Amino acid sequence: MSSVSARRKCPELVFVSPRFDVYRAVSQQIRAIFARYTSLIQPLSLDEAYLDVTAPLVDRLDDCDCGRN
Repeated sequence: MSSVSARRKCPELVFVSPRFDVYRAVSQQIRAIFARYTSLIQPLSLDEAYLDVTAPLVDRLDDCDCGRN
């Protein structure tokens, strides 16, 4: 919802100033965590991404006896 629509629906709405520098720093930390699991990362925004974790999952299944008995 746009801020204009939100203000119309809720006139007493208080907007808080963003801290983009902090947000960006935390986003980089999150992406570093993603990178520990896969190099196939498609960022969508500062806090969203698609990760292809197919290979790591297949590797884990190959390394265990999951259901082979």
